[in-house]
Amino acid sequence: MKRARGRILVADDENTMLELFAETLSSDWDVRLARDGTEAERLLAAEAFDVAFLDLRMPGRDGAQVVEHVRASGNRMPLVVMSAHAGFERQREILGGGADRFLEKPFLPELIEETARELSTAPARSQLVCESDAMARVLSIVDRVAQTRATVLLQGETGTGKELLAHEIHRRSPRNRRPFIRVNCAALTEGLLESELFGHERGAFTGAVRQTQGLFEAAHGGTLLLDEISETSPTMQAKLLRVLQEREIRRVGSSRTVAVDARIVATTNRDLAREVQAGRFRTDLFHRLNVVRIEVPALRERTGDLAPLTDTLVRRKAEEHDLPCPVIDPAALAALSAYPWPGNVRQLENTLERALLLCRDGILRTTDLALDAAFERSSGGGGASFVGTTVRDAERALILDTLRALRGNRTQAARVLGISVRTMRNKLHEYRALGVDLGEGIE
Repeated sequence: MKRARGRILVADDENTMLELFAETLSSDWDVRLARDGTEAERLLAAEAFDVAFLDLRMPGRDGAQVVEHVRASGNRMPLVVMSAHAGFERQREILGGGADRFLEKPFLPELIEETARELSTAPARSQLVCESDAMARVLSIVDRVAQTRATVLLQGETGTGKELLAHEIHRRSPRNRRPFIRVNCAALTEGLLESELFGHERGAFTGAVRQTQGLFEAAHGGTLLLDEISETSPTMQAKLLRVLQEREIRRVGSSRTVAVDARIVATTNRDLAREVQAGRFRTDLFHRLNVVRIEVPALRERTGDLAPLTDTLVRRKAEEHDLPCPVIDPAALAALSAYPWPGNVRQLENTLERALLLCRDGILRTTDLALDAAFERSSGGGGASFVGTTVRDAERALILDTLRALRGNRTQAARVLGISVRTMRNKLHEYRALGVDLGEGIE
């Protein structure tokens, strides 16, 4: 039987939202659904959940009232409130009232999954796979730096496993019995990120009915991962610099400082040195983060890991879907090895999951991989070849070909490529700035 990662409650009076959550999360979590706040409170009182997603506007008890009820009972489980009808002040009021996160509707399935994964108290299943020389060198650095409290900057392309390496640094460190906390700096507005990181005092803003601890304090003695640090605003960069310099924070609405001892690991898919030169990132913060910089290799640079990664991922996905693990045809493995993988391990994982669901008679074949036309070019299957082409140009061709094949649907294309919709949007913006003709149907 499939082993669930944990249990999640979703309360919303819209069937389409309940269906979206069930479809997105049910492969990894046991998901219970409630259609109003009263039913949500009953389930929360009777059963244990790892995370609860609560719509703000529901019949009877609304999401904010459910949060108040849960917190009044002493339950500290992660609570997420979501709405399309709450301004910034109302969002801060809800967070001040005890919610751990606010999601503004509409949102993509990727954000649902990411939020559940960040907040769930259930342990992650992911484990490093490393047989290549490139990753062996990375893990050698990880092993040495893990024993210290030095700040680490993990720099690499989207989907290379930077978060997994951050977990590994924490796991190998003397801090491994203390919290490992991740915050996605790109997912929150500046105001919400400040409150999330530093906490706030009672009365700091409308609806702040109690003092709330921030993530720097929550990670005291452990590790705080600042994911996508390059996406922070100049104002937030200045505040983060102060924390790294002084090892203390000031909650929103407070004049008192609080000492913190959180080991900082930051990740970025950008070249931070170039971001500094372009004036988009503070020089002094870069030097504070750049104490130990680890360049995480792309999948195409760690070919020795392709076969064991494929085997591990297929076995894992077969278990998740409660399916027998197929035999991988050698020709399919050869096709996977020839592919450039611009979306890296994340794209490989999505491709193998799709192939597992398509394969028949217990054998995973090349046809099950459904690699697109760009792959045919890269593997000599006709048309132009990627030989002699830069990785950047090959990546652009792959992204645009996939978008054209999917009639410009960014969400589907991002999922097929194993990249985030944000990354897709940034790539298209970059191509337009370079004067690239995106073609018809691609906005």
